[in-house]
Amino acid sequence: MAAQTEKKLNLTWIFIPLSLILFMSTLDQTITTTALDGIVKDLGHLNQSAWIITGFMLTSAVMTLIFGKLGDIFGRKIILQIALAIFILGSLFSGLAHSMLFLIIARTFQGIGAGGLNSLVQAVTADVVPARTRGKYQALFGLISMVSLIAGPILGGYFVQYASWQWIFFINIPIGVIASVILAIKLHLPSRANVVTKIDYLGSVFVTTFTALTLLIVTLGGEQVAWHSAKMFYMIIGAVVSLIAYLIVEHRMQKDALTPLPLFKNLTFNNASLQFALATAALFVAMVFIPMYAQMIHHVSASHSGYYIIPTMIAMIIATMVGGAIIERTGKYKLLPIIGAVLLGVGFYGLAQISLNSANWFIILWQIPVGLGVGLFVQVAMLAGQNTVPVRDLGTATGVLNFFKTLGGAFGAAAFGVILTNDMGTHLANPIHAFQTVFIWTIPIAVVLLILAVFLKEEPLSEEVLAYED
Repeated sequence: MAAQTEKKLNLTWIFIPLSLILFMSTLDQTITTTALDGIVKDLGHLNQSAWIITGFMLTSAVMTLIFGKLGDIFGRKIILQIALAIFILGSLFSGLAHSMLFLIIARTFQGIGAGGLNSLVQAVTADVVPARTRGKYQALFGLISMVSLIAGPILGGYFVQYASWQWIFFINIPIGVIASVILAIKLHLPSRANVVTKIDYLGSVFVTTFTALTLLIVTLGGEQVAWHSAKMFYMIIGAVVSLIAYLIVEHRMQKDALTPLPLFKNLTFNNASLQFALATAALFVAMVFIPMYAQMIHHVSASHSGYYIIPTMIAMIIATMVGGAIIERTGKYKLLPIIGAVLLGVGFYGLAQISLNSANWFIILWQIPVGLGVGLFVQVAMLAGQNTVPVRDLGTATGVLNFFKTLGGAFGAAAFGVILTNDMGTHLANPIHAFQTVFIWTIPIAVVLLILAVFLKEEPLSEEVLAYED
C-alpha cells in the first residue's frame, strides 16, 4: 500500500512539469494572435508581422519529427530537457527583441524547442504510465491543450494592455525553469536498449529550405520583390532544387526518412494530409485576423480582443468531440468533412460581410460555423490518414499528418497576411475592406476542402486506429 502511494506521488510530480510544458508550448501557438497589433505599433513592419507566427510554426513542424527520433536514440529525458532549454532561450530572445527581424529570428529559434515538447511529453507519459491507466492522463493532457488554446489569445491581449507584449514571451521563463528542475529531480525513465536508427538531418534541412523559400516567394512576390527580378529567380530556383534534393534524400533514407515516401503512395493518406493542412490554414485565418479586426476596426482593447476568437475555439472543440462520438458509434466518417467544408464556406462568407457598424453578436454568429467546420476536419483527417497504414507505422503516420497540419497553419498566417497588407495599401481610407478580402479569399479553401471530402475514400476503421486514438 505504501509503495503504491509512493508511486502515485511520483507520477504526480512527473505529471506537474509535463502539464506545465504542454500548457506553455500550446499557449505559444495562439498567444501572439492578439499581440500582433501591439508588436507592430512598437516595432513596425506590418507586412512582416505574420512571420512571428509563421517562423515559429515552420521550425516546430520539422523538429517535431526530428526530436521524436532523437529521444529514441539518446533517451527522452535529456532530449526533452534540451528542447525545453531551447524553448526558454527562444522566449528570452523574443522578449528582448528590439526589431521585427530579430523577433522573427528569435521566434524561429523558439519553434525548434517547441517542436520537441509536445511529442516528447506524450512519449515520456507512455514510458512512465501503464497502458491501462494511460487514457486518463491523455484525457487530462487533451483538456490542458484545449484550455491553453483558448487562453492564449486572452492572455496575449491582457499582457499587451496591462504590461507589455514582451511578457507573452518572458512568462515562459519561470514556468520552463520550474518544469526543468522538477524533471531533473523526479523523472527517472527505464533504461532503453540501444536503438540503431538514422536521423534524417539532410531531409530536415532541405524541407525547411524549400518551405521557407516557398513562403518567401508567396509573401514577397510582386510587392517587395518583383516577379521578374534576379532575386525572385534565385528564390524559385532554390525552392525547386531544395524540393528535388529533399525527394532524393527521402527516397534513399527509406524507413528512416523524415516523411517516408511510401506513405504518399496511398491517395487517401494524401487526401487526409491536404485536408489537415488546409483546414488548419483556415483556422489560423480566423485566429489571427479576427482579433486584429477587433483591435484595428472596432478599436477594442488588446485584452478584450482575445474574447472575440473564443466562439471559434469552443465550436471547434465541440465539433471534434461530437465527430469523434459519431465515428466511434457508426464507424462512418465520409459525410463529416463534407458538412465541415460547407460550414466553413458559410462561416467565412458571413464574416466577409462585416462592416464598421457590425455588432459583436454578428461576428460571434459567423464564427460558429467556422469552428464547427474546422473541428470536423481535424477529427476526420487524422483518423482517415492513420487508417491507411499498418499499426506498426501509426506513430510515423501521425507525425507526418501533424507536420502537414503545422505547415498549413504557417502558410495560412503568411499568405493571408500578405493579402491583408496589400489590400490595406490599396484601400488606405477603408481598412475594413482588407479584412473582408481576407475572409472572401478563405472561401476557395473551403471549396477545395469540399472537393477533397467528396473524393475521400471511406474505409472501415481498424480497431488498432480506434485504440490508438483512445
